[in-house]
Amino acid sequence: MLPEGCDISGKWQYREDEITAFRPSEEVLLTTNIKRRNTFLQQATTHAFPLQSALALGIATPQQQEMLMLLQHYGQHLMEMDLTQENPDWPLWPQETA
Repeated sequence: MLPEGCDISGKWQYREDEITAFRPSEEVLLTTNIKRRNTFLQQATTHAFPLQSALALGIATPQQQEMLMLLQHYGQHLMEMDLTQENPDWPLWPQETA
């Protein structure tokens, strides 16, 4: 008999004649979350670089300055996260205010 909710999502495992929910090891979980966090950080860095350049050159608009600040806060939130959790509450990508 299959457990309730069992599907082909990859969140189940067959072990010792039993189907159970898959639980990654702490090491796999941490490694996966670090890779995901680093991807998010790289995206933020890619978006922030031209804004930082504009600020350094003295040509950044107020909207660019605001977006740079939001990206910096986003990066800081990423760095402060507990990456040992199975489903971390990832911060949302920053949105400019109108």
